[in-house]
Amino acid sequence: SAMRTMGQQQHSQRETCTGALQAKLDELQELNSRMEGLCSSAKELLEGFGSEDTRFRTEFRSQLESLERFKGERMSIDAMRERLRVEQGKVEDFERRIERVQSKVERQKEKEASKKRVSWRVRFLWGFLAMLVILWLLATAGSDGDYMPDNVAEDEPIKLVPPSL
Repeated sequence: SAMRTMGQQQHSQRETCTGALQAKLDELQELNSRMEGLCSSAKELLEGFGSEDTRFRTEFRSQLESLERFKGERMSIDAMRERLRVEQGKVEDFERRIERVQSKVERQKEKEASKKRVSWRVRFLWGFLAMLVILWLLATAGSDGDYMPDNVAEDEPIKLVPPSL
């Protein structure tokens, strides 16, 4: 019976050890399942990151290409600005030329107006002088010859000599 008791004790110890081993195996099985789940999740995340990385790289490349196109457009805009600046300079030159021409036209108009005033004054002066000569001639035409020079006879015609040049 001591053997039996010993056998029962060993059996009981084996049962306890087997139970403990079975519990540990169950825990390991559960841990293994969790690890497989974690590996699966990590794999999904890695694949997701890979596809997101590819998508981000494609989008980033597209944005870089857009920036390169924008750089070309910016250079075109800068060239247009330079052309506009040059054209504005030309416009300013033309405006200065127009101002000079307008100034010359105004001076010419002033000269013509001055000539008209002077011409009117000269004509008025000539008219006045002509009137004085006519009045003098009329005043002296009826005289009895008191103003005749001594060497000219009264019945002799007077010869008019044109002025010599």
